[in-house]
Amino acid sequence: MNNLNQLNTLIADNFFYIIVALGIIFLLMLFLIIGLKFDLSKMRQRYKKMMGESEGYDLEKMLNDNADNMKKVLAEVKRMDDEISAIKNLLAKAITRVAILRYDAFDDISSDLSFSIALLDDKNNGIIISSLNGRDSSSTYAKPIEDGVSKQYKLSKEEEQVLREAVGNIRRR
Repeated sequence: MNNLNQLNTLIADNFFYIIVALGIIFLLMLFLIIGLKFDLSKMRQRYKKMMGESEGYDLEKMLNDNADNMKKVLAEVKRMDDEISAIKNLLAKAITRVAILRYDAFDDISSDLSFSIALLDDKNNGIIISSLNGRDSSSTYAKPIEDGVSKQYKLSKEEEQVLREAVGNIRRR
């Protein structure tokens, strides 16, 4: 019983300090609860924003829908990559380098009636077409070009010039 009396005396002597300490603890707990309520409110707003304000919509369904959409997007990206590769293959064979030169092929004719045109692909393969126009005649020649040179036929100076221009016309992609 003696211990109980000592405890009562200790509490009675320090009652003010105990009340102040309990008040401080109460205020700390109150601020903690207010802070938690504020954090919970922000978390609810983020949750509603993420879930799209949809009642009864669960996270698992949303993740499954996103996974399905991702598979569709990846399939579409693969299809586009395949299509781009096919287009690049076609473009490598397409005429991408062109040059034309008009000139007087004969001394008695003016007005640049004759011309040579070079039509080449990315590998400098293609053709040079020359049309020589005179007063009484007209001739057209086609000469194949491989790797930027004519291996079968000798080129005129105008054809060589147009070939150099076409080989130099590299389009930047």
